Amino acid sequence: MKQKSKPENSLQNIDIQNLLYDVSLLSFKNFRLRDFLKEIHKRISGLMSAKNFFVALHHKTTDTYTFPYYIDEFDTIDPETHLKLQNTLTDYVCKSKKAEIITSEREREIFKNKFQVIGEYSPVWIGAPLFNPTTNEVIGVIALQDYENENAYNLKDLKTLEIIARNIGLFIDRIRTLSILQESEERFRTIFKEDKTIKIVIDQKTGRIVEANEAAFEFYGYDDLTSKYIFDINILQPQQVRSAMNRAIKKSINKFNFRHKTASGEIRDVDVFSTPMKVNNKDVLFSMIFDVTERNKIEAALKESEQKLNEAEKIAHLGNFQFNLKTGETNWSDGAFKIFGLDQKKDKLLSIEDFYSFVHVNDRKLLKQEIEKSNKQNRTLNTTFRIIRKDNKTRYIHKIGKINFSADGKTKYLFGAIQDITNSKRDEELLLQSKKQLEIANAAKDKFFSILAHDLRSPFTSLIGYSEFLIDDIEELSKEEIKSFAGNINESAQVVFNLLENLLQWSRVQTGRIKIDPEIYDISHLADSTINLLKN
Repeated sequence: MKQKSKPENSLQNIDIQNLLYDVSLLSFKNFRLRDFLKEIHKRISGLMSAKNFFVALHHKTTDTYTFPYYIDEFDTIDPETHLKLQNTLTDYVCKSKKAEIITSEREREIFKNKFQVIGEYSPVWIGAPLFNPTTNEVIGVIALQDYENENAYNLKDLKTLEIIARNIGLFIDRIRTLSILQESEERFRTIFKEDKTIKIVIDQKTGRIVEANEAAFEFYGYDDLTSKYIFDINILQPQQVRSAMNRAIKKSINKFNFRHKTASGEIRDVDVFSTPMKVNNKDVLFSMIFDVTERNKIEAALKESEQKLNEAEKIAHLGNFQFNLKTGETNWSDGAFKIFGLDQKKDKLLSIEDFYSFVHVNDRKLLKQEIEKSNKQNRTLNTTFRIIRKDNKTRYIHKIGKINFSADGKTKYLFGAIQDITNSKRDEELLLQSKKQLEIANAAKDKFFSILAHDLRSPFTSLIGYSEFLIDDIEELSKEEIKSFAGNINESAQVVFNLLENLLQWSRVQTGRIKIDPEIYDISHLADSTINLLKN
C-alpha cells in the first residue's frame, strides 16, 4: 500500500507543480481576471471534482464579496454584485484564514444552525483562503462543492487546493488590480472621447498636443490638431505660455484665463483647467477647456451697464436699495451711499437700523409707519423725508419702493430707489416765498391804486370845476378872479403831476429799477396843500 501510494503522491505533486507553473505563465499574459480564473478552473478540474467552482473576492472596506468567476450546476451570481455573506461558509473560511472540507455535520457544528445558504444546498463544500503573500492578507476564497457525493473531497484535495490558493493569490490580486486599472483607463478614454467638454493632452516637455477629443476638434476646427503645439493656438507669447505650463506642472495654479485662436482665425476667450499626469509613462498636462467668450461679453455689457447706471445715478442724485424685511439685511448701490454722504469702499453696508439712524428724528416715526403700511397692504411706497448726513448736512430724500418676494415665495424684499431732492425742495420753498411776496405786492398794488384813484379824483374835480367857471363866467370875472382861478387850476395840475410822478417812482421800486433810499419828510406842507385844495 505504501509503495503504491508513493508514486501517486509524486504524480499529484508533479500535477500541482505543473499547474503552478502554468499559473505563473498565465499571469503574465494579457488576461482579464475572468479568463485567468477560467484557466485555473480548467486545470483544477484535472485534479479533483470541479463541476461547481467559484472564486469570491473580499472587499475589506464594505465587508462584502464579489464573484468574478462562478460556475454552478444550479445557480448564477452577477460578478458585479456586492454581497454580504455573514454566517456563510465563504465568510467563515475567509475570516478564519484556514482551508477546510465542510460537510453538513461540520456546518451545523460551526454555525449552530444559524448559517446562511447562498444558492442550492450541497452536502459537501471545500474552500481555501486566497492570500496575497506580499501583505499576508486574505483577499478572498477559492471553493468547490459537490451536490451528489458527500465524499467527493479528501484531505489530499484539501492540501492541493490550499497549495494552489496560496500560490495564485498574488496573481489574482495583481490581475484584479490590472483589470481595475484597465477598466478605469477604458472608462477614462470613453469619457475623454465622448464628453462634450473640450479636452486636450499636452506633452509637458515639447508643448505638443498629443491627444484631443471630438469636442476639441470641433471647437478649434483644425484637422491636424494633434500635430500642433499649444503655442500655435494660445495668442500669448511662447515664453508666457511656457511660464503658465510650469505653474500648472508645479500645481501652484490650475486655472487659467486665455485667448485661443481657432482655424478660422477667430479669437475665443477660454477658461483652462490643467492637471499634470502620466500617460504611457509620459509626463503630460491634461487640460479641460471652456469657451467663455459669450459669458465675457455679457459680463462686459453688464459692467458697462452698471457704470452707466452709476453715472446716471450720480447725475440725477439717485440710488437704489434692497431691504430684506425678515433679516434686516440691505443692499445699496454706490449712488445710495453717496446720497448718505458715505463711501461704499470705506463704510460698511447699511443695515435697516443704520438707515433709520440717519433719518431726521421728526420724520423717523412717519417713515416707519409708511414702510409697515406698504408691507402689510403690499402697495408701492412713495414718500419724502429728511436725513442728517455724517457731515451734519440736512438732505431731503424722495423714496419709491415696492415689495417683492424671493424665489421660494417666503422672504419679503423692499426694493426701490431713493433720490436726493434737496435742491428741488429748496427751489420749491423759494417759489413759495416768491408767491407769498407776489401776493403781498399785489395786495399793496391794489390798495395803492385805490388810494391813487381817490387822490387823483380830488385834483381833477378842482380842475374841472375851475375850468368850467372860466368857460361860463370869464366875461363877468375880473382879472384878479381869473388869475385866482388860473392859480388854483395850476396848483391842482401840480398835485396831479406829483401824484403821477410818485406813481412812476413806485412802479420803478416794485420792479427793482430804483434803489429805495428812505428819508425823513415833513408831511405838514403836503397836508396844508391838500386842505387848501379842498377849501378852494
